[in-house]
Amino acid sequence: MAYNKALSKENGVTPTYWKVSGYNIGIVAKRASFFIAGYLTQEDRETGKQPIYLIQYNIYDSVKFDEIFSTSEMDKLSNNPVKAIYKYAKENIEGFQDATDI
Repeated sequence: MAYNKALSKENGVTPTYWKVSGYNIGIVAKRASFFIAGYLTQEDRETGKQPIYLIQYNIYDSVKFDEIFSTSEMDKLSNNPVKAIYKYAKENIEGFQDATDI
């Protein structure tokens, strides 16, 4: 899974390939952090190049956490937290709403 979307960033770069690169989910505390790495191209990612941009998101609101990672929501996504993160990004993070799924 990944997104294809050209997003110009404040540092002047325009990554076009976005991949979830890490996450930490605290079920009891109802908190989550995740990273989405931006690469110039999909080929750069596949050949092991470093991302040119990294986005970190933190979810500390228990209601928002449950909207994403509750048992019922995770059941819809085959208990796959990465799918949940991509779904959240597409629905909530500016710029990803019209990204193409890869």
